[in-house]
Amino acid sequence: EQIATLIRLTERYCVVYQTLNHPAAISVLRHVVSR
Repeated sequence: EQIATLIRLTERYCVVYQTLNHPAAISVLRHVVSR
């Protein structure tokens, strides 16, 4: 169970890390949300 949780957390942080590396993605997300 710990391994599964670790993998889940790692995936989550990977997404955050990728988002931070791609500011364009953030602006697109904001544009979609602001609708």
